[in-house]
Amino acid sequence: MDGNIYFEIQVEDAVRARTFYGEVFGWTFEFAPGLPVPYWRIETGGGRGGLLERPAKPPPAEWGTNAFVCSFEVKDLDDSRGEVDAMIRKAEEAGGSIPGDPVDHGWMYHWAFLDLDGHRWEPLYQDERGGK
Repeated sequence: MDGNIYFEIQVEDAVRARTFYGEVFGWTFEFAPGLPVPYWRIETGGGRGGLLERPAKPPPAEWGTNAFVCSFEVKDLDDSRGEVDAMIRKAEEAGGSIPGDPVDHGWMYHWAFLDLDGHRWEPLYQDERGGK
């Protein structure tokens, strides 16, 4: 698969979600007028996406993943583990929750947080040198 990926996030409260994602990721939002539902375009500095309020109730917790799991690599090659940890702490300070401990395979390090609507985000670092 080549090309850009566009993602959408459905949330309970668009104002609360925009504040959370702005604080955690530094994303900006632009309202998209003329659509059948209130919709915001997301500028991430890389990929692009959209945000809207849920048109239906979220699935019960026992059904598993709420909407999607989003894993993404961090870019700071000098302090990637620190960058992952800082993002997790920033999410927690903004009201997110941490469902478990970080995982360090040597060649890959990752951790996860749940946003305010239960979406799972997993920042990770992969050492192309094999963890050496």
